[in-house]
Amino acid sequence: MIVTDTLSSSPPQRSQGTPVRPKVSVALCNYNHARYLKQCVAGILRQTYKDFELVITDDGSTDGSQKLIQDLANHDRRIVANFLPKNVGVMKAVEATMARVTGEYIYNEASDDFLVDERFFERAISALETDPRPAGFFAVTGLYSEETKQLTGSMGIAPHLGYIAPGEVMPAFLRGGLFVPGSSSIWRTARYREIGGFDFRLGPQIDYLINHLLPSLHGVIYDNAGVKVMRCFANSYSSSASLWAQAERYQLVEKILRERAPSYEGMESDWVAWRARLMADALCKFGYCLAR
Repeated sequence: MIVTDTLSSSPPQRSQGTPVRPKVSVALCNYNHARYLKQCVAGILRQTYKDFELVITDDGSTDGSQKLIQDLANHDRRIVANFLPKNVGVMKAVEATMARVTGEYIYNEASDDFLVDERFFERAISALETDPRPAGFFAVTGLYSEETKQLTGSMGIAPHLGYIAPGEVMPAFLRGGLFVPGSSSIWRTARYREIGGFDFRLGPQIDYLINHLLPSLHGVIYDNAGVKVMRCFANSYSSSASLWAQAERYQLVEKILRERAPSYEGMESDWVAWRARLMADALCKFGYCLAR
């Protein structure tokens, strides 16, 4: 299905009559990533679990992405193609995409990343349909250097496999023993809506907040399977001005988590350690690594 977006909030219908609600909504934003987009979409369409919609918002691309997206939508009715009339930036594109998702579960994809496990959706939905407690499911994302064409690391850790109870989440998160990557996590839409959805003041740290706030309230299921590859670019962190903006956003993440996540004895000292670890990592990414 093809739609031209005016940033309206009403979800499109796939056909005449009552819209069919898919089990999973895949939210995908794209801007000038035509060279990666076909691989990204192929990883989604290859999933063994087939009950999903793929909502693609193109943010005014000029590299042929729009024709590619239209062709994909013409060949698969599960793809909802959403074209913004001009480039409005990633946060507005995300907002337009999230306004259109209709599924019981939400998975956020990036157009330059790709799924490598065809059973990812199947694993997640099977686990979440079996256990009503957790807010979501997450697995492991591999980090791929676009410059060297090699895997350089991975994201996604937890204290143990299976269900991580709410009381376990904040101690493990603050002490560095739990990290939920947005790239390999699927959430119950109802839980996402309960916390108000995305807080766009957080910019790139939107996922970081949601992926740890939701588990702190309801728990989460962890599977250590590698399901996803994220492309990393050497020049992603390029200006000191962005460093301070990132620091301010992390401060807002802390404020919201303090207000909404459960507290525990000894939490204050863990917050101090979390801040130090986070800023040391941010400084290193921006080229200010301290000698060891």
